[in-house]
Amino acid sequence: MADLVTVSDYKTYAGISSNTRDSAINNLKSQVSTLIKTYCGRSFIDYYSTAKTEYFDTVKGESSIFPTELPILEVSQLFERDSSKTDKQTVELNLADSNNYYLLSSGTAQCTLSGKATETACINNDTFTGSGLNDLTITGYNANTSSGEVGRSYKVQIDSTGTPDTFKWSRDGGSNWKATSVAITGSSQILEGDVAVTFNATTGHTSGDNWAFTAERWTGECSNTSYTTQATCEAAGEYWTVSRNYELDAENQEIIRTRLPFPSGTRSVKLVYKGGYSSVPGDLKLAVYDLITYYLKKEATPAKSMPGSEIKNVTKSQTLHSEFPPHIKRILEHYRHIS
Repeated sequence: MADLVTVSDYKTYAGISSNTRDSAINNLKSQVSTLIKTYCGRSFIDYYSTAKTEYFDTVKGESSIFPTELPILEVSQLFERDSSKTDKQTVELNLADSNNYYLLSSGTAQCTLSGKATETACINNDTFTGSGLNDLTITGYNANTSSGEVGRSYKVQIDSTGTPDTFKWSRDGGSNWKATSVAITGSSQILEGDVAVTFNATTGHTSGDNWAFTAERWTGECSNTSYTTQATCEAAGEYWTVSRNYELDAENQEIIRTRLPFPSGTRSVKLVYKGGYSSVPGDLKLAVYDLITYYLKKEATPAKSMPGSEIKNVTKSQTLHSEFPPHIKRILEHYRHIS
């Protein structure tokens, strides 16, 4: 891995023209570079043009991963691992996509029940019952189905009129109402998951009028794309999985699973990406210079060490620790990656 500075860089900074300490500087600049990389938890320049493969441990419900090489420049692949500990899914993320949303790159997604080819078609057209204003639009699909459940039968019904009118809704065809007296806003109103309804008008409806529709679960990624149905996929011992979106949050430098959490487990997510800087930032380079000077001048006195962050003074062969001078530590804390 590349050092953060060169001997020539340091000598120019320190105003050194002789070669008498070149060997000590050469050894120390490598050790200081390793020390700082270890302390900060990132390499800064090693993966700017070379892809890094990084693994992530995730817990149940976790929907974000935080790569260590920042800023993230290019993500080529993301793998998820199933319970049998084999990579089963690949997603290609393209940062040129201005929306920062990415779908799994292989397979043909479809609705569980109807085999409709687009996500928006996962809503079966609603059936209106009544004599009044029919102005309901339905969007989304059911992302909250439980295990074995492939769709839900929703019912939306006007339960009072006024300013505005109100509605109630059910997800079992009207047997039980999940919410009542919901004021109509005239904009999109989420029922659950991705299922949302929009009334064009906030008044003028007729009490008792209702809309019934089915929202299907969006599925359809097989790890072997030669199998196009869940039955043939699973019969062949392959994995039929829910199609999911991923998002790169450039501001917070995280990759987010936008629908369901990542699978939980040790090394359950593998990411192949590039990140970091083309050259060492000026303030970080200054910290490296000052730390080299600090260790060159310091009479090496052993002190408590930070695991993984020890270096040996090239002149005394004694262990030095990473209790950095305050002005250096302030710079390093700015770059430190906390898992």
